[in-house]
Amino acid sequence: MILKSLFILFIIILIIIVIYRNIKLLPIFKKTNKINNFIFDMNRDILSSNNIEEIYLFILTELLKIITKGSKASFLVYNECKDIVEYKAVIGYNFEKISNVSFKKKELYYCKKSKLEKPFIIHNPQEHYDTHLNFDKYNTLINMGLLDIKSTLSIPIHIDNKFSGIINIDSLESYKYFTKSDLKLANFIKSQMDQSLNIINLLYELNHNAHYDHLTKTMNMKYFLKKFNKIDINCKCVLILVDLNDFKYINDTFGHHEGNNILKIFSDTVRTFIHKDDLFARYGGDEFLILLKNVDFNTAKIRIEEIRKSLKDIISFGVGMQEIIFNEDLCIHDLFKLIDKKMYEDKKNKPIY
Repeated sequence: MILKSLFILFIIILIIIVIYRNIKLLPIFKKTNKINNFIFDMNRDILSSNNIEEIYLFILTELLKIITKGSKASFLVYNECKDIVEYKAVIGYNFEKISNVSFKKKELYYCKKSKLEKPFIIHNPQEHYDTHLNFDKYNTLINMGLLDIKSTLSIPIHIDNKFSGIINIDSLESYKYFTKSDLKLANFIKSQMDQSLNIINLLYELNHNAHYDHLTKTMNMKYFLKKFNKIDINCKCVLILVDLNDFKYINDTFGHHEGNNILKIFSDTVRTFIHKDDLFARYGGDEFLILLKNVDFNTAKIRIEEIRKSLKDIISFGVGMQEIIFNEDLCIHDLFKLIDKKMYEDKKNKPIY
């Protein structure tokens, strides 16, 4: 009878322990469910976005909902060619300013200790940067408020088992704000994130290759027309056709490698003079289309002259331009004929720079 009572008591205690542990783990189960939902949403949203930076920002937004101790966040991507880590998305910081800051991989905290393989906590990041950054970069970080951080939870990202970037969740509250339980959560997030980002990276590359010219990184015509047809009614724009001068001569004399180099230099230069919302596409071999939004003809003309001056020692070109206001009756094919005619007139009448 006593043995039976002891056995029953043991079973009751065991049940109580199991219930207690489940209750204790409930918040972790809830967070795990949030993470799984977040990963699912992330994979779904990549299919509807052509901008990888939007995905990075989405990731940070969702992570701050899960890791509630964080008040700011940043997503940095590793550029293997330059061996630098660059900011691609931030929450709580001025992106225009912070995007000009980059770090050598060796400047990152825990690079030597853990080889950036697992999540880690940085208590008082300023102590690390005091000894690992040069004077100018250190002052830049101070002016941006990046050294006001008291504690950081860092999650290294790996794609195909290679270091690809790092996510920082920052706190201004306390030097000991993040704990071992946060680190466990970060490890689980990383295990899920690496798989999803690998898929996202592949999908983005496929999506990008379908929409952009491989050599010049400009839109292809199919994508240009898709974007063109979605521009708001009554938007004032200037459509520009550019044709490079003597491009066949360059290819025949110096080879296609030099010709390709000219195309890349031209495209990179144009991008420095247009806005993010403007459209820029490769129309043909050495012909390009530019759509400047919310500008008039004179403003567009000034912009083209600035591009010409920047390229005067490299390549000259003819231009056909037409100011347009978007409406339902606008015919892109008629516009192409018009600017094509103007472009040849420009090539014939203007001296070569």
